[in-house]
Amino acid sequence: MRLVADRDATYVIQIRGKVEPHWQAELQMQLTYAETESGTITTLTGYLPDQAAMLGVLNRLAMWGYQIVQVRYLPPNGPS
Repeated sequence: MRLVADRDATYVIQIRGKVEPHWQAELQMQLTYAETESGTITTLTGYLPDQAAMLGVLNRLAMWGYQIVQVRYLPPNGPS
């Protein structure tokens, strides 16, 4: 499958560690948390207009020192 992320879509990004709730507004994504044997996993879910916006979120998270575990692209017509 080829990822086509040049248009609007919902993205689901999983991060190792807890992203503080006050970052939710800046990232414009909903945050949820899960406790695992290896620690907290934060899941960020939200609509982004294009790949550049998604890369902006990933760059911020990386600058803040978070380890990105997974990125999922959900096209407008449903899950891929």
